[in-house]
Amino acid sequence: MPFVETCRMEERVRMLSDYVSGHWSVSDLCRRYGVSRETFYAWRKRQMSGAEDWFVDRSHGTVSCPHRTPAALVDQVIALRQRFPHMGPRKLLALLRRQSAQTSWPAASTIGDILKRAGLVETSRRRRRALDQGRPFSEARQANDEWSVDFKGWFRTRDQQRIDPLTISDSYSRFLIDVR
Repeated sequence: MPFVETCRMEERVRMLSDYVSGHWSVSDLCRRYGVSRETFYAWRKRQMSGAEDWFVDRSHGTVSCPHRTPAALVDQVIALRQRFPHMGPRKLLALLRRQSAQTSWPAASTIGDILKRAGLVETSRRRRRALDQGRPFSEARQANDEWSVDFKGWFRTRDQQRIDPLTISDSYSRFLIDVR
Protein backbone atom coordinates (compact mmCIF):
# COMPACT_ATOMS: atom_id res chain seq x y z
CA MET A 1 0.00 0.00 0.00
CA PRO A 2 1.58 3.31 -1.04
CA PHE A 3 1.89 6.13 1.44
CA VAL A 4 -0.41 9.10 0.98
CA GLU A 5 1.36 12.43 1.30
CA THR A 6 -0.67 15.39 2.49
CA CYS A 7 0.22 18.83 3.69
CA ARG A 8 -1.24 20.85 6.55
CA MET A 9 -3.47 22.88 4.25
CA GLU A 10 -5.03 19.73 2.75
CA GLU A 11 -5.58 18.35 6.25
CA ARG A 12 -7.41 21.53 7.29
CA VAL A 13 -9.70 21.38 4.27
CA ARG A 14 -10.36 17.66 4.83
CA MET A 15 -11.09 18.20 8.56
CA LEU A 16 -13.68 20.89 7.90
CA SER A 17 -15.25 18.98 5.01
CA ASP A 18 -15.58 15.98 7.36
CA TYR A 19 -17.32 18.27 9.85
CA VAL A 20 -19.73 19.56 7.21
CA SER A 21 -20.64 15.98 6.25
CA GLY A 22 -22.18 15.57 9.72
CA HIS A 23 -20.69 12.12 10.39
CA TRP A 24 -18.18 13.32 12.97
CA SER A 25 -18.41 15.36 16.16
CA VAL A 26 -15.97 18.17 16.86
CA SER A 27 -14.25 16.11 19.59
CA ASP A 28 -13.82 13.12 17.27
CA LEU A 29 -12.39 15.29 14.49
CA CYS A 30 -9.98 17.02 16.86
CA ARG A 31 -8.72 13.66 18.12
CA ARG A 32 -8.48 12.26 14.60
CA TYR A 33 -6.53 15.22 13.19
CA GLY A 34 -4.51 15.93 16.35
CA VAL A 35 -5.64 19.52 16.96
CA SER A 36 -7.30 21.27 19.89
CA ARG A 37 -10.94 22.38 19.88
CA GLU A 38 -9.79 26.02 19.93
CA THR A 39 -7.76 25.42 16.77
CA PHE A 40 -10.73 23.72 15.10
CA TYR A 41 -13.05 26.63 15.89
CA ALA A 42 -10.44 29.15 14.73
CA TRP A 43 -10.20 27.36 11.36
CA ARG A 44 -13.99 27.07 11.13
CA LYS A 45 -14.30 30.82 11.77
CA ARG A 46 -11.77 31.52 9.01
CA GLN A 47 -13.68 29.24 6.62
CA MET A 48 -16.98 30.92 7.46
CA SER A 49 -15.45 34.35 6.75
CA GLY A 50 -15.72 33.58 3.02
CA ALA A 51 -12.08 34.27 2.18
CA GLU A 52 -10.80 32.14 -0.71
CA ASP A 53 -7.43 31.45 0.99
CA TRP A 54 -8.78 30.65 4.47
CA PHE A 55 -6.70 27.48 4.74
CA VAL A 56 -3.30 29.10 3.98
CA ASP A 57 -0.80 29.74 6.79
CA ARG A 58 -0.58 33.35 7.86
CA SER A 59 2.37 35.23 9.27
CA HIS A 60 2.87 35.03 13.02
CA GLY A 61 4.79 38.32 13.05
CA THR A 62 3.45 41.21 15.03
CA VAL A 63 1.47 43.83 13.16
CA SER A 64 2.77 46.70 15.27
CA CYS A 65 5.46 47.23 17.89
CA PRO A 66 4.26 49.48 20.73
CA HIS A 67 7.74 50.11 22.13
CA ARG A 68 9.34 50.99 18.79
CA THR A 69 11.52 54.11 18.81
CA PRO A 70 9.49 57.05 17.45
CA ALA A 71 10.40 58.16 13.93
CA ALA A 72 11.19 61.69 15.11
CA LEU A 73 13.90 60.39 17.48
CA VAL A 74 15.29 58.10 14.77
CA ASP A 75 15.55 61.09 12.41
CA GLN A 76 17.38 63.13 15.07
CA VAL A 77 19.86 60.32 15.70
CA ILE A 78 20.54 59.89 11.98
CA ALA A 79 20.92 63.65 11.45
CA LEU A 80 23.39 63.90 14.32
CA ARG A 81 25.41 60.95 13.01
CA GLN A 82 25.56 62.55 9.56
CA ARG A 83 26.79 65.73 11.22
CA PHE A 84 29.41 63.84 13.27
CA PRO A 85 30.26 60.76 11.16
CA HIS A 86 33.05 59.51 13.47
CA MET A 87 30.99 59.36 16.67
CA GLY A 88 29.71 56.06 17.94
CA PRO A 89 26.38 55.31 19.64
CA ARG A 90 27.54 56.13 23.19
CA LYS A 91 28.99 59.50 22.25
CA LEU A 92 25.92 60.32 20.17
CA LEU A 93 23.70 59.43 23.15
CA ALA A 94 25.74 61.67 25.46
CA LEU A 95 25.49 64.54 22.98
CA LEU A 96 21.74 64.03 22.53
CA ARG A 97 21.21 64.00 26.31
CA ARG A 98 23.19 67.24 26.63
CA GLN A 99 21.10 68.88 23.92
CA SER A 100 17.75 67.72 25.30
CA ALA A 101 17.83 66.21 28.79
CA GLN A 102 14.04 65.94 29.17
CA THR A 103 13.67 63.67 26.12
CA SER A 104 13.64 59.92 26.77
CA TRP A 105 16.41 58.81 24.41
CA PRO A 106 16.87 55.14 23.47
CA ALA A 107 19.77 53.09 24.80
CA ALA A 108 23.16 53.19 23.10
CA SER A 109 22.62 49.68 21.71
CA THR A 110 19.34 50.82 20.11
CA ILE A 111 21.11 53.83 18.62
CA GLY A 112 23.67 51.43 17.18
CA ASP A 113 20.86 49.37 15.62
CA ILE A 114 19.31 52.54 14.17
CA LEU A 115 22.63 53.53 12.60
CA LYS A 116 23.13 50.03 11.21
CA ARG A 117 19.64 50.01 9.62
CA ALA A 118 20.33 53.44 8.08
CA GLY A 119 23.58 52.12 6.58
CA LEU A 120 25.76 54.55 8.53
CA VAL A 121 27.95 51.87 10.13
CA GLU A 122 30.71 49.97 8.37
CA THR A 123 30.95 46.39 9.56
CA SER A 124 34.46 45.19 10.22
CA ARG A 125 35.64 41.64 9.88
CA ARG A 126 36.05 39.84 13.16
CA ARG A 127 39.58 38.84 13.97
CA ARG A 128 40.39 35.30 14.86
CA ARG A 129 41.53 34.85 18.42
CA ALA A 130 45.20 34.08 18.80
CA LEU A 131 46.00 30.65 20.13
CA ASP A 132 47.50 30.55 23.59
CA GLN A 133 51.06 29.39 22.95
CA GLY A 134 52.53 30.40 26.29
CA ARG A 135 52.08 26.98 27.87
CA PRO A 136 53.35 23.63 26.59
CA PHE A 137 50.72 21.03 25.74
CA SER A 138 52.14 18.58 28.25
CA GLU A 139 54.82 18.93 30.87
CA ALA A 140 58.17 17.37 30.03
CA ARG A 141 59.62 15.65 33.14
CA GLN A 142 63.02 14.65 31.75
CA ALA A 143 65.29 15.21 28.75
CA ASN A 144 64.11 13.64 25.48
CA ASP A 145 60.61 13.27 26.92
CA GLU A 146 59.01 15.60 24.37
CA TRP A 147 60.37 17.16 21.20
CA SER A 148 58.94 20.06 19.20
CA VAL A 149 59.39 20.44 15.45
CA ASP A 150 58.81 23.64 13.50
CA PHE A 151 59.21 24.21 9.76
CA LYS A 152 60.07 27.88 9.27
CA GLY A 153 59.28 28.18 5.56
CA TRP A 154 61.79 28.35 2.76
CA PHE A 155 63.81 31.37 1.62
CA ARG A 156 66.76 32.15 -0.68
CA THR A 157 70.18 33.30 0.42
CA ARG A 158 72.22 36.03 -1.31
CA ASP A 159 73.74 33.50 -3.66
CA GLN A 160 70.18 32.35 -4.61
CA GLN A 161 70.36 29.00 -2.87
CA ARG A 162 67.07 27.77 -1.49
CA ILE A 163 67.07 26.98 2.23
CA ASP A 164 64.33 25.06 4.08
CA PRO A 165 65.07 25.60 7.79
CA LEU A 166 63.66 23.10 10.27
CA THR A 167 63.91 23.70 14.02
CA ILE A 168 63.81 20.83 16.50
CA SER A 169 63.88 21.47 20.24
CA ASP A 170 63.77 19.42 23.41
CA SER A 171 60.94 20.71 25.62
CA TYR A 172 62.68 19.83 28.90
CA SER A 173 66.20 21.16 28.32
CA ARG A 174 65.19 23.72 25.64
CA PHE A 175 68.10 22.41 23.58
CA LEU A 176 67.66 23.64 20.00
CA ILE A 177 68.71 21.81 16.83
CA ASP A 178 68.60 23.87 13.66
CA VAL A 179 68.56 21.77 10.48
CA ARG A 180 69.12 23.51 7.15
